[in-house]
Amino acid sequence: MNLYIKHFIKPKTSPAYICRYGMDGLFLPLLLTILMQVFSCGKPSDTKSGTPGDVLELPPSISSNEIPDLISLTSREAGDLDIQTYIAQKDIHSYVMNVPGMVFPAPDHFAIISTPLSGKISEMQAKEGEPAKKGSILFRIESLELGVMVSDYLQALAEEEYYKARYERIHQLSQKEISSESELDKAQSDLSRAVTIARATSSKLRAAGLSEKEIAGYRHEEKIDPVLNIRSPINGVFDQRNVDLGQRVSAYQALGTVIDNSHVMIRGYLSPEDGRLVKPGDSVRITRRTEDHDMIPAKISTINPGLDETNRSAIANIYLKVPGNWPRPGENVRLEIVASSPEPLIAIPLRAITYDGNDPVVFIRKEEKLWEKRPVTLLEMRDTSAVVASGIQPDEELAVSQVFSLKALSRIDQIAEE
Repeated sequence: MNLYIKHFIKPKTSPAYICRYGMDGLFLPLLLTILMQVFSCGKPSDTKSGTPGDVLELPPSISSNEIPDLISLTSREAGDLDIQTYIAQKDIHSYVMNVPGMVFPAPDHFAIISTPLSGKISEMQAKEGEPAKKGSILFRIESLELGVMVSDYLQALAEEEYYKARYERIHQLSQKEISSESELDKAQSDLSRAVTIARATSSKLRAAGLSEKEIAGYRHEEKIDPVLNIRSPINGVFDQRNVDLGQRVSAYQALGTVIDNSHVMIRGYLSPEDGRLVKPGDSVRITRRTEDHDMIPAKISTINPGLDETNRSAIANIYLKVPGNWPRPGENVRLEIVASSPEPLIAIPLRAITYDGNDPVVFIRKEEKLWEKRPVTLLEMRDTSAVVASGIQPDEELAVSQVFSLKALSRIDQIAEE
């Protein structure tokens, strides 16, 4: 400033300047210089030196503590809105899942009828839709293989009787010391081998479906009738005949099915997320896909360990004793599964949630007429509720009505601040 004064004043004190402007012209620069010094002394400094007790407030963008977004209502606004609230609680929550289901025959009440031997269908004693009792004859098959098996069985019985009589005779001679011990041992060995062969041939006949009574009957018959009787293994209704009379069939070919409709298995198809919450023993309500009042209570029996490859769904199996004529295999049903969370969680009604852009937010009562708009993190959403991962503490009071009005008021406050 002193350099400026010297540079500004010195030229203007020359005689030529005084002669041109007079003595008044000399005081004008001096007055300007004095005023500049006064203003420079009163100007605040760029750096503020505060005392140790002073607190510097940081802007919200760099503050470590997030400033809550508050909405203050007037008495009239609070009365007009009449906001209903919900108190958040951390508890084991139940979920109702509506999933599709398909009815199948129960494993122990469904049988595929097949023939263990090849042959020709000589008789069919059951028609589709007719009842079939356990042990009743459904088909008769003429089988050459059966004739050979019966022949081997009768031959084995004859050899067993022969070696048994031979052993008894040698045993008596051995006691009288007429026969040696080695001959007795050989006779006993031959008898054991004959008994084993007879048992093996008898087992083959039983595996072919013959009963003990039928096997024993061949011992006294002079003529072998190689007819194999195919019987029903369960009580039920004969269904889906796959062969015709006189048709040749091969071993283990399916001839038809028998279904017992008194028990069914229902498969419920769940999303992988829902499948993690469902466990055996959860309650199920079975209803028709159409709107009616039929409802059957049941329990989940088992859960398949992997996802179904066809529809990429988790499968819950329900084994059910049918109370009447419904449900039947092949029908589609609706399942309402009531599952519970594995640990205490906070779940809030969906009507308490709104969105600020793509972020879910809720409004929490801080005081009687003061509300806080708070973002939350949702773990999963259900039909009427949502599980909160973070953002809400137990016992906090949330608005469940007039949520859009509070959102509009918060926008108005933001615009007013800007």
